Amino acid sequence: MIRERWFSLSQRERRAVLLGAVGTAVTVGYLLLEPFLVERDRLASEVPLLRQDLAQMQDLVAEVKKLQVEVSAPVGELSPVTLGQLARGAASEPDAVMLSEGYGGLLNVAFERVDYRQLVDLLAAIEGRRNGAITRIKIDQLAETPGLVAASFAVTVTR
Repeated sequence: MIRERWFSLSQRERRAVLLGAVGTAVTVGYLLLEPFLVERDRLASEVPLLRQDLAQMQDLVAEVKKLQVEVSAPVGELSPVTLGQLARGAASEPDAVMLSEGYGGLLNVAFERVDYRQLVDLLAAIEGRRNGAITRIKIDQLAETPGLVAASFAVTVTR
């Protein structure tokens, strides 16, 4: 039936039908592909922004890991173990820290060499605890290494 109808058309009508079919196929193809092409362009423009965000997040993760100190005691409380962890976290070399317990809840901390900024952060962390107070401190600048100091201090820990 379709074949008979096709051959009953003149050459000019067949061309018009073929041209219409091709035009319809191209239009339908475009309408089907166009959303995918638009989305591909949107994603291609978004990728550099996402890569930049990822790089910033990786920098922040590295900074958090650098600043993170694991504490076994609850936040806000100071104990000999917590003080030891905080002190070793501040020291560039864990062996450069000496800890000793004194009489009446006094804890002595001595650094052979420590970065001054790390020491200040450590002292602020100790002062921020509910049951700890720095009672004496001595800081000496090391002439041969700028930014590093020798320090000793005592912390009173109340129970």
